[in-house]
Amino acid sequence: MTINKNKIVNVPNFLTLLRFLMIGVMVWFFLNSHPIYAMYVYMGAVFTDLLDGVIARKFNMVTNLGKLIDPLADKFLQFAAVFCFFWIGYLPIIPFILIVLNEILMVYGASFMFLKKHTVMSANLFGKIAAGLFYAAILTTFLHEYTAPFDLYAMYLSIAIIYASLIQYWYITVGKRRRDEDEDAEAEH
Repeated sequence: MTINKNKIVNVPNFLTLLRFLMIGVMVWFFLNSHPIYAMYVYMGAVFTDLLDGVIARKFNMVTNLGKLIDPLADKFLQFAAVFCFFWIGYLPIIPFILIVLNEILMVYGASFMFLKKHTVMSANLFGKIAAGLFYAAILTTFLHEYTAPFDLYAMYLSIAIIYASLIQYWYITVGKRRRDEDEDAEAEH
C-alpha cells in the first residue's frame, strides 16, 4: 500500500495530535491531586506514540509533518510530566533544569537541522533506549508516594543516559557534516 507522503491527514498524524490533547488532560489530573489518573493518561499517550510509529512504518504513512510533530509531542509530553513533578515537589530543581536544558537543546538542534538542511533527524537506537528509560523514570515518579526515593534514582540514571545520547547524537551529526563538507571539497577539485 502506497500513501502520498505529503498527505497531512492520516492515522499516525491524528494519533500525534491526540497526544497533544492528552497532555492537557494529564496535567489537569495531576494538578488536581489525581496522579494515578494522570499516569494512566500518560501511559495512553505513550501508547499512541508507539502505535503511530508502527502504523506509519507498516502502512508507509510516514510524512514530513509526522516526522516533525511526533518528536514535538513527545517532548511536550515529557516536559509537562516533569514540570508537574517539579511543581508538586517530587523532583528537585537540579534534575528539572537538566531535563529542561536537554529538551531545549534537542528542539534547537532539530529546528536548526530542519531550517538549515531541510532535514528531519530521527532518533537512533541509543536515543530510543534513552527515551524509553526516561519514560520509565517518569512512570515511577507518578507513583512517587510508593516509589520514593527510587523514582529519583531512576530519574538521575535516565538523565545521565539522555545526555550520553545527546553527546552521541551531536558527535554523529557533526561527523556527518564534516564528511559531507570533505566530499563537497573533493568534488570541486
